[in-house]
Amino acid sequence: MDLDRKALGEQLRQLRKSKNLIIKDIDSMGLSGASASKIENGHPSVGLKMIKKYCGILGFDFSKSPMLDNQTVEKDQDKPLKLKLTIIENLVRDNHPKLALEKLKELDLHPSHTLKATHHFLRAKIYLLKGNVNEAENYFQKAIQSIENHPEFALKSNIKANAFVELGSIEYKKNNFSNALKLAKRAEESFIEQGERKFLKHVILMNQAVYLELLNKNEQSQVILNKIKNEINEIEHLDVILNMYDVNAIILQKSGLYRKAIESIEKGLEIAIQNNKHGRAGELWKTLGIITKSMHKNALAIEYLETAKFLLSNHNKKHQLIVVDKELAEIYNKQKKWRKAKNLLQSSLANIDSKTHILRYIQARLTLGISTYHLKEYEEAYEHFEQALQLSKKHNLKSLEYKCTLELGKLLKETDQTMYNQNLNRLFSLALELEEEGGEINE
Repeated sequence: MDLDRKALGEQLRQLRKSKNLIIKDIDSMGLSGASASKIENGHPSVGLKMIKKYCGILGFDFSKSPMLDNQTVEKDQDKPLKLKLTIIENLVRDNHPKLALEKLKELDLHPSHTLKATHHFLRAKIYLLKGNVNEAENYFQKAIQSIENHPEFALKSNIKANAFVELGSIEYKKNNFSNALKLAKRAEESFIEQGERKFLKHVILMNQAVYLELLNKNEQSQVILNKIKNEINEIEHLDVILNMYDVNAIILQKSGLYRKAIESIEKGLEIAIQNNKHGRAGELWKTLGIITKSMHKNALAIEYLETAKFLLSNHNKKHQLIVVDKELAEIYNKQKKWRKAKNLLQSSLANIDSKTHILRYIQARLTLGISTYHLKEYEEAYEHFEQALQLSKKHNLKSLEYKCTLELGKLLKETDQTMYNQNLNRLFSLALELEEEGGEINE
């Protein structure tokens, strides 16, 4: 059997990265970086002696190197087991965690089994569906560790990359966008082009674009979006395409390019509607409503946002309703329909988990405070502003903290001059901090 140099090289590359080593580090370990690079690229001119030496440096058992005639052939006994795991993943994706867990518990895999990483990964996904985020994170890490312990078996499954994708999504939902971006980059580093789960390639890129946009790194986000657009015919995951048009529109809106932003949304809507992705269409209508609101076309914005609300309500995306209601309430506030805005947000806030959706919760609470302030219900308005302010501080959301401090100041100017002066000093300090950090006062 002949050595599969490319497959071995990829395994050694991943193993080196898992040890946080760069090619230059290999120079001090008894092998030139140039030779290590050739080995990782599967260059045919490198002798076996040198390859074995590199394996020894990285602690890889050369006897377990992949061979050309068995590289793509699964062990017969593993095929039924792999199909069972596929059944479980199907159940997870169809939101049946109880049944999926029952079937997963029937499979008792040894820690060294080639499919143990997939087993850990699916258990993590089940915990995620059950709302147990801590256990989910624990098992995603176990999946990653399982692959790092046995890279010769499990690398091509791309479970490691998928686990990093999921961990990044968890950080995103916690509003830890910088951490989410780091994990998305780890996912990209771990992804193997010739491996399974090929759809992950563009999911990873799309996630990076989303996180960069949320961090106001719009130019970097746009570069990735352009790359995705250029590879649109290769994309296997329809949601990636729809996300691409959505985030692209948001970035264009930030630049004041409203016509192009609307064109991007229209392209996404056409694809979503034709493919019966009505929940995703709801998200696109939401973005279109926000864009139109920025153009001060309130009647149209309300129509688009109401459409979004209807679709999101009926397609398992109720967690996004708070965003729609906040946007509608802001329009009502501009129209001086304070009571209508207040009633809408009170109802919406009662149905959101403040811990899971903290950013949306703070924004809605702040908008509710503005409505209540204009109704001259000052004591209640103070409570809303103060709660939004404290949560902004707790989660280090400086731009939101500035907005909360500003709105609270308007209230204190009419109710408490001493506190107003203290608030004014804090407002100025925040403005300086945002300027130094390169942040934006207006989101």
